[in-house]
Amino acid sequence: MLLIIIVLYQLLLLLVTPVALLFWAYRALSSERYKKGWSERLGIWGAIPTGAVWLHGASVGEMRAAGPLIKEIEKLGAPLLLTTTTATGRDVATGLAGEGGFARLLPIDLIFILLPIFKRLKPAVLILVETELWPGLIWVARMTGTPVVMVSGRISDRSYPRYRKIKFLLGDILRLIDHIQTQNKLSAERLLSLGADEDRLEVGGDLKSDIAGPDHADPVKSALAKVRDSGWHVLVAGSVHPGEASEIAEAAVMLKESDARAALVLAPRHLEKLAEIEGEVTAKGLKVSRWSELESPSPQEISRIFERGEVLLVDRYGLLTNLYGGATIAFVGGSMVNVGGHNLLEPLNWGVPVLFGHNMQNTPDMRDEALTRGLGFIVGDGEALARRVAHLLDHPEELGRIKVGALEFLESNRGATGRAMTMLEQFGLRIETERDGV
Repeated sequence: MLLIIIVLYQLLLLLVTPVALLFWAYRALSSERYKKGWSERLGIWGAIPTGAVWLHGASVGEMRAAGPLIKEIEKLGAPLLLTTTTATGRDVATGLAGEGGFARLLPIDLIFILLPIFKRLKPAVLILVETELWPGLIWVARMTGTPVVMVSGRISDRSYPRYRKIKFLLGDILRLIDHIQTQNKLSAERLLSLGADEDRLEVGGDLKSDIAGPDHADPVKSALAKVRDSGWHVLVAGSVHPGEASEIAEAAVMLKESDARAALVLAPRHLEKLAEIEGEVTAKGLKVSRWSELESPSPQEISRIFERGEVLLVDRYGLLTNLYGGATIAFVGGSMVNVGGHNLLEPLNWGVPVLFGHNMQNTPDMRDEALTRGLGFIVGDGEALARRVAHLLDHPEELGRIKVGALEFLESNRGATGRAMTMLEQFGLRIETERDGV
């Protein structure tokens, strides 16, 4: 049955791949994002040592979450190979891989592209971060003797109904995975219901909980924090999508009219949507200054933007985590639109209260924990967002309580990296054996 599934999947992929390549070529005419990495998607990777520990995560969020695990894996001494499916994820992977590691885009999931890679590299282990269920990748890994494990696995409310429809196909793929660690009990139960092997599955925790503590010396955080400490109430809205930017801007207008001395820093999730998001903000009568226009950036420059009543629009990747460190209050996007929400841990890591919309189905456990502990609050629209911000600003003692509670919560949830490394010790001899044979 498994072989039939793989053959049918490969035939379907062969049919759609030419269309996808034509689409990428068309998009490359107008977007730098689609001009990069064509050769890597076709499996042309250049020289990479054999016996690598291969870790794959979909994009930026998964790579950042895996950061602490990557640092621990480096101690094993084997070559490190990081792959993602997006150009922005690859950029993050390049930084995490360092001088001794390798970052590449994952090839198209076709066996005839993947098989030569596995035969040439002989990976020690393939680690899938969260739920990257590429049938071709997993099947080729197992057929060539590479162990496959999953860490920080999750099945969201949004994806679970879709997976259930293909349960008869998915079960065989899940049973190819040697060991699965999930973020929580709910995801473990869902994977079991989809056909995962109970003897190879356990709750390991969320890798995001082990992300290193905040960098208080970071210049981005320091500049914004100095502005905040000078008397501005800074709302940092991160990972914002089109459709919710207008609601956030509406909240900013309401706070401005109330003389709350509140300022808005807005960071889109995808920079290719920057113009669309900026249009939603300016449609509310607000002016915008972009981060790239700042010279330093310095507290003085940022203060002048806020004094003019403008929104500071972040048009660079890689700043959001530390921008949260300069926030009074944070809003996490993808939650007022039907995306499923993004990482609540980034602002909580700084002890910053986190607001979000109703659509947080990607991380239900984290959402529920934040609500139960009083660290986060649901805001359904711009008016609700403005009301909650105003309430928190009027109750500084609550801000203090949240800061202490957030740090206690994070500390109690750490340990996923250690559990992942304990699981990976099962494959330690394989790693050393492959290195001995290089």
